Amino acid sequence: MIGILSVYGLWAVFGSTFMCLPVSNFWNTGISVGCMEKTAFWFSNAALNIATDILIFSIPMPLLKQLQLPKKQKIGLMFVFGFGAFVCVTSVIRLKSLHEISASTDTTLDGVNAGIWSGIEINVAIACASLPSIKPLISRVAPRLFSTRSTSCSRSNVNNAPDAPHYGSFAMKSSFGGSKCMGGSNVYAAGKINTTGGSGDIKIQKTVIMQREVRPNSDGSESSLVFKTDCYSEERNQKITRETKSTILAEPLIESNNMDMMDARPASRGSNWSIDVEDFDDMVSVSKRRAEIYPAKKHARSVAKHLNVQSGLVFLPGTPSKEYEDSDEAVHFRQRRYFYYLSGLTIPDCIVTFDVGRNDLRAWIPPTSSGFRVIYNGSSPSREEVKENSDFDHVDYNNRLDEYVKSFIHHEETPTVFLLHKYHEIFASHVFRPMPAESEKKVRFNSNILMPAMNAARVIKSSYEIKMIRKACAITAKAHVNVLKHVKAFKNESEIEAVFISTCIAHQAKQQAYGVIAGSGPNASTLHYSENNESLEGRQLVCLDAGCEWKCYASDVTRTFPISGEYSTEAKEIYDLVARMQEECIAMVKPNADYRDIDSKAHAIATEGLLKLGLLHNGSAEEICVAGASKAFLPHGLGHYLGLETHDVGNGGLLLLKNVRGKERDCQISVFADDCHLFRAASMLLPNMVITVEPGIYFNRYAMEEVWLKDDRISRYINKDMLEKYYPVGGVRIEDDILVTEDGYENITREIPKGDEALRIINEGMNETVIVERVAAQEVQRKAGWFW
Repeated sequence: MIGILSVYGLWAVFGSTFMCLPVSNFWNTGISVGCMEKTAFWFSNAALNIATDILIFSIPMPLLKQLQLPKKQKIGLMFVFGFGAFVCVTSVIRLKSLHEISASTDTTLDGVNAGIWSGIEINVAIACASLPSIKPLISRVAPRLFSTRSTSCSRSNVNNAPDAPHYGSFAMKSSFGGSKCMGGSNVYAAGKINTTGGSGDIKIQKTVIMQREVRPNSDGSESSLVFKTDCYSEERNQKITRETKSTILAEPLIESNNMDMMDARPASRGSNWSIDVEDFDDMVSVSKRRAEIYPAKKHARSVAKHLNVQSGLVFLPGTPSKEYEDSDEAVHFRQRRYFYYLSGLTIPDCIVTFDVGRNDLRAWIPPTSSGFRVIYNGSSPSREEVKENSDFDHVDYNNRLDEYVKSFIHHEETPTVFLLHKYHEIFASHVFRPMPAESEKKVRFNSNILMPAMNAARVIKSSYEIKMIRKACAITAKAHVNVLKHVKAFKNESEIEAVFISTCIAHQAKQQAYGVIAGSGPNASTLHYSENNESLEGRQLVCLDAGCEWKCYASDVTRTFPISGEYSTEAKEIYDLVARMQEECIAMVKPNADYRDIDSKAHAIATEGLLKLGLLHNGSAEEICVAGASKAFLPHGLGHYLGLETHDVGNGGLLLLKNVRGKERDCQISVFADDCHLFRAASMLLPNMVITVEPGIYFNRYAMEEVWLKDDRISRYINKDMLEKYYPVGGVRIEDDILVTEDGYENITREIPKGDEALRIINEGMNETVIVERVAAQEVQRKAGWFW
């Protein structure tokens, strides 16, 4: 719009000035040579002028309606822009004057009216632009005019704790009626404010004024009260103006909820603004927002779509509570992930049901705790609390499940119940007992199609799931950075594990997605090394494979770095090769790409690189690759799905898993791609899948000597004389979490340092503020309130 106005303005000015050449011919009506057609020029300019006026008036209106402002302020803003409609009116009225002057022989005399209306148009526009500056002037002369209440002060008690904390980085040193008054609040970078009773998210649209009064009690003690001031009387306003003019300069902040607050930081001490309180309106909102609701119903519908049935009941029990054998100690609770996908609940002893035909999702929870259970373990959530924080159609206690089952059997001609596992039929057969009057109805249990349907649904992540994975990755990023900053001081692998886990816990991520792998030296060549208890002395590299969970959603990140802050020659060669493998493989990720092709690319690059280093020989790159000799250095797959599990489920998918005989889904082994050619169609990438790309090169002495060098098909290509040189490297793996987008990919963990950036942190450290900015889930948008 600015461009259009600029071009139009230049044309109008220069066109009017040089309508005739020479310019004097404009005033000589008897000479038309060298002049543009005046009527056509004036009316075309008028049409453009009217059109731009209408656009300037109308374009802001939809945006103003969307502003999160009090109604009074929104109307005021719309009035300012609406006043500009008068400019449009003057432009139209001026057309009559233009018609008169176009037929005139004396343009100086007959152009007076057109000049008057042009002047009115310009001055109205200037008045509109100047309106915002009037408000502060009026508020100084008549401060009560802009107050929502002229003589009273309305307060809402935020905190009544005897030891309420100091809420900000400044103090209002005035005294009201014998009370000390502290003003302020901790303003967080992402819009969070703390109170003694907990924390709540805020969305500030105008000035926030918080007051804490310390009042003497009758027994000589003091009580601390925190208030929000909605308005102030003239007398109180005078006191504030006379005693101090400090307040919070609150800026508009992006909306967020608790899960997005990991990068929130209090305002630094001493960072105050001093400004007259009359320049600001009253406080508008400080409210605790409910966390984003888990989309259980959306997930249930997705499962039903993949089930491709018209009726039936999905019956899925969660993880039961239990104790260790011969102990009263409770087993660490981990919710069954299939159950969580349809419920979002982390409560033990629950059941979820979904009636496919009636689109009815229900949660069945244990009865509320009472008596000594509450004393020892606290209260369990009620059905009302669960319903309030979920999108279930119904929530009830599981001791009332029988009534629901009877109703379901009664209304179904052929009751069908979908189960996840065959062994669930034992429990389900006790639950789904037909009523005596309907004994001829036999409930059919189907445990063949629910798991494939849920796998197909789970592999495509919802927007909520992607947010949770991002959050887990953001906290994991902080933990990896914290390890890098201190690794030079560490003496043992256990310190790496301790710092990583403690950083995650400090950011409210109390569960790791899997056991931390902190292998140094030769331990880096053990893929799932878990001891983490050996000395770091004399070792070159650490392979840190670690990621936390956030609300049951996993992250999975691996970084390899030198303990000393400097790579050995051999370690640098292997690291650069793996980095190239990962970079080129990630670049291949896009919708409809076959992940097996990407995996093959990793082996091709590895083969080429190992040939150049002399670790492979006696054949061409193609010959060695076909023989599969690269498996001796890269024995695992390139990656896997990521979600509720670190190695998440999929529709046949990346891991190509087989059940171990006698075991269920939770006990599986991966198999080589050579044995899985029939699964090729299942390895296609689709938008909103989250996968890992984690190439590696390993020098595992046992595997090399006891497995690969005893295989004649592979050993002939391995240069045994070179192995001793590289054994001290141990292993290098680099892993990132990749979101498949509509047109390519997004590396969710790209901000976690690696390579030269990791070396800089190890050797020099990095300013904490810079690190926080790099890994922040959101950026603070600082918007200055230009009018109200």
